[in-house]
Amino acid sequence: MQLRPKLGVKIANEPVTYSEAVQELLKSFSANPWFIHEYWPMNEERMAMIIRDANAHAPGGTAFEVGCGVGHIAYLLGRCGYRVSATDASRPPERNALFERAGVRFLPSNLNDLELFPELAPHSFDVIVLGEVIEHILNHPFGLVKRLAELLRPGGLMIVDTPNACTLWNGWRMITNKYSLWGTHHFIHEPKLKDGKVISIGEIHYHEYSPAELRGLLESAGLTVLTTRFLPCGIYDSQSWAKRTAKRLLWPLLHTRLFGAGQYILATKRS
Repeated sequence: MQLRPKLGVKIANEPVTYSEAVQELLKSFSANPWFIHEYWPMNEERMAMIIRDANAHAPGGTAFEVGCGVGHIAYLLGRCGYRVSATDASRPPERNALFERAGVRFLPSNLNDLELFPELAPHSFDVIVLGEVIEHILNHPFGLVKRLAELLRPGGLMIVDTPNACTLWNGWRMITNKYSLWGTHHFIHEPKLKDGKVISIGEIHYHEYSPAELRGLLESAGLTVLTTRFLPCGIYDSQSWAKRTAKRLLWPLLHTRLFGAGQYILATKRS
């Protein structure tokens, strides 16, 4: 079946399998040892889950990655046959070539703005990915999710993942006076407003959500939560031998609410 691009997006090449797309991606990042040896092993399970869940719900449809960063998820979706749009406040130069190869349309945005994506019509996407983003939103998290729900087609899928605040490890850190959200130094020392607008600062977690809070946020925006999963950070070589061994021994436990570092939610738009 020939995929007819929408929203001005072109499929750059014939779609490939997920494994082939991953090999292409890692080759593109071969000059970035942090991405290859730390970020990717730490997030590989989550990446595969996003593509698998998208394919199970709407194979070859339209997808929107919100907060795309360097663009790896949008790239994988595009190479796996989706017609992809992506948005972010940052503009890393290496992302341009990546998006060109995968046929990804880029839309600049500050996700703290109250008026988001005026150029996009309601019901534009089959799948929306909000990966490790909601914790960075300072101004109006509900407004962002509500706007994304408007852009999702009835029956469409929203994939949301974010840190899991309700772990035993976080409780222990709180008791021992060591708990701190990621980016607290930046939060303390950097301004949040400029020229009357909220600045988009990707280094700060303004709020890490409990599973109940995240479910409530999605449901209040008109979505129905299908499932919640809990995921660990993966194993990579720069971790100590003891940490890698402990993770392997406790791997099933690390997929539960009390131990999983991240939460991963699938939600659908009510018809």
